[in-house]
Amino acid sequence: MKKILSSVLALSLVTAMAVPVFAASITTDGGSQSVPVELTVTTATFSVTVPTALPVTVDGTGVVTTADNVYIENNSHGAVKVTNMTIEGVGDWVICNYDSTDMTKEKAGAKKIAMSINGDKTTADDTITFTPSNFPKMDGQNPSDSDKLKIDYSAKLPAQITEVSGETIANVVFVVGWDS
Repeated sequence: MKKILSSVLALSLVTAMAVPVFAASITTDGGSQSVPVELTVTTATFSVTVPTALPVTVDGTGVVTTADNVYIENNSHGAVKVTNMTIEGVGDWVICNYDSTDMTKEKAGAKKIAMSINGDKTTADDTITFTPSNFPKMDGQNPSDSDKLKIDYSAKLPAQITEVSGETIANVVFVVGWDS
């Protein structure tokens, strides 16, 4: 009895989930019938991976090194793009103008940083330019590398007199949306 009841229930579920298709008749030779295309869509999943950090290293002689393997990656089905970018100093750190601040003339230990990200540069306290063409769209996930956007960045800092390791001195916010 349980098997029969289970079978009937399963058949009922399958029937309930079936998409009905109706037919229209053409009854004359050479006749025609318009057939609509009906769409049902489940919203696409938006999934983008951004770097967890933009590492900056300053050696004892003042040489600044940044990572060369930083990417934003589109894991979505459709194309996406960076639509804005902001920067903000953390704690006592101040964002400076990348082009006009000469860090060799700043006081040793001054908590200042200037950055360039994909050609866009910091301009003053907590501001950075944003040029959309410097952040081309990333196609939907695919075997070529067109679903990744390389982040090329550089930084300038004055000489530091206190050793630091892994301290967050600024936050960069990448705003990413569908390429619609």
